[in-house]
Amino acid sequence: MESFLTSFLMVFAAEMGDKTQFLVFSLALKYGGLPVFFGASSAFAILNGPGIYIGSLVSSFLSDKLIGIISSSVFLIYGIYMFFNKDNVINEGSGSGKNGFFVSFATIFLGELGDKTQVCSLVLGAKFKSFGTVFSGCFLALIIATFVGVFVGSKIQRLLPKVPFKKIAGLIMILTGLLGIFSIFFYNI
Repeated sequence: MESFLTSFLMVFAAEMGDKTQFLVFSLALKYGGLPVFFGASSAFAILNGPGIYIGSLVSSFLSDKLIGIISSSVFLIYGIYMFFNKDNVINEGSGSGKNGFFVSFATIFLGELGDKTQVCSLVLGAKFKSFGTVFSGCFLALIIATFVGVFVGSKIQRLLPKVPFKKIAGLIMILTGLLGIFSIFFYNI
């Protein structure tokens, strides 16, 4: 029980207000809640289950710096697209559910590679040596954090329809990507 609660609390605290939660929020504005929730949940399941093993294998071939650059670039590119896209009106569910699922899955999967929650899951698995309970705690935390992001993203546009959330979300995504790249190159200075 300790391994489950510790895993849940650590990952939930790490994910609340994280760039991934904001990404889920912005994707929900475009594609609606359900496709984004299921796409993100599927990505989390893969990354925090067999992905722990795959991640450790891939990380032996790729440097932390390269993984960080890829992750930050995903957020930067997505943010630029959101900010400069001429269609600034977002209607909930305006994208297709199929596209929302695949875009969410791919974006979350790439964006979470080497992220602190993936590292946290790996460390917790090593500490408690109980894959099932650590995976359950981490996955539940990620699902709840995703639900919060999706719920806020899919509901807020109805409350404030004239606010340019797409531009704001794009700007925040650009800043997140730039800060990630900056921290990779200038962290040791």
